[in-house]
Amino acid sequence: MRMTLADHIRRFLRGPQGQQLISRARRELAKPQNRRRIMQVVARVRRRR
Repeated sequence: MRMTLADHIRRFLRGPQGQQLISRARRELAKPQNRRRIMQVVARVRRRR
């Protein structure tokens, strides 16, 4: 049975590298300037729809 892309991503995220990436993303998201930048991008994408 072949693994789907989603399966590969899930497997990666469960592993040590994936956990490292998740913790780094959480640290960056905790910074106000990054959170503001993300919200601006989300607002821009929502307007396009």
